[in-house]
Amino acid sequence: MTVGERIRQTREEKRISQTELAEAIQTTKQNIYKYENNIISNIPSDKIEAIAKYLSVSPAYLMGWNDNEIVSVDTSDENLIILNRNAKKLSPEKRKQLLDMARLMFKEEFDD
Repeated sequence: MTVGERIRQTREEKRISQTELAEAIQTTKQNIYKYENNIISNIPSDKIEAIAKYLSVSPAYLMGWNDNEIVSVDTSDENLIILNRNAKKLSPEKRKQLLDMARLMFKEEFDD
């Protein structure tokens, strides 16, 4: 599977549009299309990192270096472990709702 195919598959699984992803990483919808269709195959590393962060996967997963798409969680904080474990049980729609609520409640702390 190519980098572009992994981006598309992950984006679609999370029900994120090309437009939403483009806005999140400060690029154009056309560039996302080109990444996903391997028209641009040498994607800048800062864009790979931004895409991975927004899609909640590791850059190594997108690059095809490993099949583990999970981003590591800080295991020193029990609250983060509980949040992560329970968020995985939610549907993508409910995860987005939870994230939207957290963004509203903690505007200053969110840097995405």
